[in-house]
Amino acid sequence: MKSQIGRILNSVARPLGLQVIRHRPDGWRTLKEIGHIDTVIDIGVASGTPLLYEAFPDARLILIDPCAETALLTNECLRGRSTEFLNFAVGSLSGKISINVDKGKLSRTSVLQRTALTERNTEFEERQVEMETLDELLKNYNLGKALLKIDTEGYELEVLKGGVESLNRIKFVLAEVSVSSRFIGSYRFEELINYMSNSGYQVRSILSAPKNNEGTIRYVDALFVRN
Repeated sequence: MKSQIGRILNSVARPLGLQVIRHRPDGWRTLKEIGHIDTVIDIGVASGTPLLYEAFPDARLILIDPCAETALLTNECLRGRSTEFLNFAVGSLSGKISINVDKGKLSRTSVLQRTALTERNTEFEERQVEMETLDELLKNYNLGKALLKIDTEGYELEVLKGGVESLNRIKFVLAEVSVSSRFIGSYRFEELINYMSNSGYQVRSILSAPKNNEGTIRYVDALFVRN
């Protein structure tokens, strides 16, 4: 069954020719077990993350995405909530960067080129956008008890490298972590896990680990908690 936010997202996305991503509900439903969260920071919003927003209905939302289309999709479904949209790519450095925007499915937008494992015959648009570090974007926010979600299609480690100070203020990190080689020049699975460990986090749970038709796990949605 689709969530209320999911239904609204779909109604807004169809006229724009966009497809809304649907996360598997199994492990994502357990996010509510975390308890109260003051601030949710969603990096790589794409077409929205309904299960995340519904898990924490009272949390302030800071949505960060380089695609302006994202604001159109999320404004309607999050009407009445404390929400701020920041139109940036996020990485380890500040400046201009080129991204590859999937014109039909924003969730496949990435800074990186895809490997043969994940490439598809789809139309991409190359855009120059502003990139900023997480530390710079969040420096003036009082986050309280915060959860950071990152889904940047192979660029997750670069996002974390630009958030050294921010990670000291964030209790939970929910990240899509590549297991297979999905993007050219991306990190290895163990690199990201080790980085999080060295930053004072441990894996709390794996929310989902979808398999392809060959039974291969290409990525997992991992929830980290700060020690």
